[in-house]
Amino acid sequence: HPVDTVAKRLMSTETRVITLHSPAQTAANLNVAIFRNAAAESIGQKAMSLFPGIGFGAAYKILQRVYKFGGQPVLLDSMTKRFGADFDERFGHQTGRTLLS
Repeated sequence: HPVDTVAKRLMSTETRVITLHSPAQTAANLNVAIFRNAAAESIGQKAMSLFPGIGFGAAYKILQRVYKFGGQPVLLDSMTKRFGADFDERFGHQTGRTLLS
């Protein structure tokens, strides 16, 4: 969440952020403390810097959906053909099918 990101960045900043006699310097220090490497970038890049894990999260969610709706039925059919009889024999039909899925 961007509010958490900003709070953590402000807490972990080791330099002095507020300069009493220079509001411009305070604004510049806040800009660097909050946006770090994106401080000199456009507003869009600054906003994206507040979501550091969004690329990984999106990729994970896409792969999860692909597996669930596309890969899982194929994998289940393959495992049922290959190991279905063994699972039925060892665990019974109902439990064997549940363990396979």
